[in-house]
Amino acid sequence: MSVSKRSRHEQEESIEELKELARSDGITVMDTVIQRPHDINPRYLMGVGKLKDLIIRSSSSERT
Repeated sequence: MSVSKRSRHEQEESIEELKELARSDGITVMDTVIQRPHDINPRYLMGVGKLKDLIIRSSSSERT
């Protein structure tokens, strides 16, 4: 997951690098999420809507 005010292109490059690092350590990357909020919530790092979306997505992937 990437939460930043940087450009989408910069975030995508960062995510790809993180995915490669994870794969090189034998970790399977199942999904990625990029969020570019207007304001970063210091308590949750992401907005409430995105947090709910991630909970739903992770719950769905646990069942498969």
